[in-house]
Amino acid sequence: MSFTKKSLLDTLGEENIKKLTSSMYEIMATNEKEFDYFPEYLLSFELKKKIYVILKDCSIEEIINNYNYLINMYKNIYYIYLIDGGCDAFLSGKETGLGSPVEDMMHMKAVSYLDIQNKYLCAVGMNVDVGHGVIETELIERLDELEKNNILLEKKVWSFDEKYIKNYYDISKKLGNKSIVHTLVCASLEGNCGNFLPLCIKKRVKKSIVELSILTKTFCTFNFEELIKSIIYFNYIQINMNRLTVEKAINDYLILTSNKTNRH
Repeated sequence: MSFTKKSLLDTLGEENIKKLTSSMYEIMATNEKEFDYFPEYLLSFELKKKIYVILKDCSIEEIINNYNYLINMYKNIYYIYLIDGGCDAFLSGKETGLGSPVEDMMHMKAVSYLDIQNKYLCAVGMNVDVGHGVIETELIERLDELEKNNILLEKKVWSFDEKYIKNYYDISKKLGNKSIVHTLVCASLEGNCGNFLPLCIKKRVKKSIVELSILTKTFCTFNFEELIKSIIYFNYIQINMNRLTVEKAINDYLILTSNKTNRH
């Protein structure tokens, strides 16, 4: 789900970009180019793979239709992994702060409707969302709860010993200041800890409250179907919603739970 401008996708045309549906584009970057913001192009060029972009302003139902378009086109998709930079996607809804879960919940709702047997949600840079109001002790409690209930399937600390992690690092560094989450994950991989703030994001983040630690470079894999059952507000989200109405649904849930807490 992309924040790349639709006007840019339409302007580049058939050479590198193919419009598949009213809200999804196929990116196959064959030449190295620089853009103010178009991370999917860089990813496609570096991986030498097609990348599919879903416009941020579509509804959950449109996301479902776009995924099914790809499933029908490839015909051999047996696994799907949603990967979150942060922890928004697996918080339960009981926490003090939920970060910014709107786009995460939209994708998760869409994927819950897909006819694919093996579904997983993964996360890295989990404590970066402390900068969005998440309390780190509550994050750790949630991870412990998910592990106890066998929803957290695997925890792995990333290091440069693995070539794929080095590949991730090299591509992420080329993004510059475009992704705060991945910049901080890369800083953690470099061995930095505490309130270290990389130079390239200092214009965007004046003061870091994120403590870089082993948690920043830990990659977790969750059982998707069991995870969504444990997210209290997941059923507040309906497939006819878009980003604005999903945000309202989550806020309504937070107001409701806050009022219940205050009454007690």
